[in-house]
Amino acid sequence: INHEDQFPMHERVGAVITVVVACENGKRLVAVQVGDTRAYLFSEGELIQLCYDEDNVAFLIQQGVLSETDGARIMDVLNRYDGVNPPEAEGSITINGQPFELYMAWRWFLVGNSALGIPGANIVLNALGIDPDVPTPQISRIEVSEGDRLLLCSDGVYKNISDDEIIAGLDKGGDTALGLVEAALKRSQDTSNKRRAPDDISALVV
Repeated sequence: INHEDQFPMHERVGAVITVVVACENGKRLVAVQVGDTRAYLFSEGELIQLCYDEDNVAFLIQQGVLSETDGARIMDVLNRYDGVNPPEAEGSITINGQPFELYMAWRWFLVGNSALGIPGANIVLNALGIDPDVPTPQISRIEVSEGDRLLLCSDGVYKNISDDEIIAGLDKGGDTALGLVEAALKRSQDTSNKRRAPDDISALVV
């Protein structure tokens, strides 16, 4: 991409991508993801993320610092957090063999924690154009029904608005993609909101 192989590794800028193909006469979706753009299926009021993010949580799981179960619990809290009201975060998780209360630990995956080796939330493990031999994309398959909606969005959408807010936006009529983008943009400009994340914001709803 953009002749990235002409630059040293630390100067290369890659691209993230999510592609979804409808197959079997529209009965099934195949999603392919590299990086941290997301694809969701919204079906019967449920929001289903089609591929895992390749972010700081995934990085620590790959390194063996965090279990997949604890990583899923952290992502559940982060996806529900509205930036104002502390989410429910009961129990504990283990990071590099040390137990921590979840009500404290989930915040470190927003801002990072250098003492524990947790990078900030903006890390992306895989991208196109960095190394010609990688990455291996994630692939997900899911059946769809009449009335389901597919949402493709950049991280500027889901980092600024919670899963509940995305569901509320998809439930509305009219141009739901525009509504989600406007909600994310408004949140990104709200300096009082701790979920605020200035970033590229784009969404497509099918």
